[in-house]
Amino acid sequence: MTLCFNCGIELAQGEVKNCYVCTKATPEEQARRRARFLLGHNPPPVEKPHINILNPAPPTKGSKLLFELSSGKQLSVARLMLFPDPDIRQFLSLKAKAQQELGGFSTGIGFWGSPEWAIGGAAALGLVESLVSNAKAKQGLKTLNEAEQAQTRLRTLGVFFDIHAIDGIWQPDPSAWRAAHDSGDPDLGTVAYIHSGDEFIWIEAEDQPIAVRWASIENYRLIS
Repeated sequence: MTLCFNCGIELAQGEVKNCYVCTKATPEEQARRRARFLLGHNPPPVEKPHINILNPAPPTKGSKLLFELSSGKQLSVARLMLFPDPDIRQFLSLKAKAQQELGGFSTGIGFWGSPEWAIGGAAALGLVESLVSNAKAKQGLKTLNEAEQAQTRLRTLGVFFDIHAIDGIWQPDPSAWRAAHDSGDPDLGTVAYIHSGDEFIWIEAEDQPIAVRWASIENYRLIS
C-alpha cells in the first residue's frame, strides 16, 4: 500500500507520489491537508482541566468548598443542597408540556410560553385563564398550574449533603453534582439527588443556610 506523500491517504491506481486531490489543490489547500495528516499522527498532549490542578485529590470527610464571590467575599461551604431527581424531572416535564400547549400565547399582562417565562402563582393563572378562549391554551394553563404545584413541592424536598458525599463536586458545574439519599420508601429505595437547575444554589456556610447566585462565584476550590 502506497500513501500520498502530502496527506497520507492511500494512493489509487495511476497515482504516483501524491493523490489526485493534492496534485490539483492550491498550495494553501495542500498545506492544510498536510497539517491535518501530521496532526492525526502526532496529536497534541491532552491538558487536564484547570480545576483538576486546583483539586488534584477527591474530596474526603471534612472537605469543604471555598467560594470567592464577585464582591470579593469568601465563603467556606460545609454542605450543599440537592433535590430529588424524579421530582425535578416531573417539574421539568410539566413545564415543557405547558410551554408547548401555550405555544407562545400572549396576553396584556405578559408573554407566556417562552423559555424565560416564570410561574406566576394561582391568582395570576386565574386572571389569565379568564382571557383565554383557545382550548389548547386553556389546557396549557392547567398544566402550568400543575407545574407550579410541583415546583412548590420540590422546594420543600431539598436535602443538605456533606461536600464529600457529592459525586462530581470537584467540577464547577452544578449539573455534574449527584448524591444518593434513602427515600424512606421500600419501593423506591435510594434516590439520586441533583441540582435543581435554578440560578441560585443553597449552601451551608458559617452554620447558616445561604442562597448564592451561581453566576456571582468567581473562584471555586475544594479544600480539606
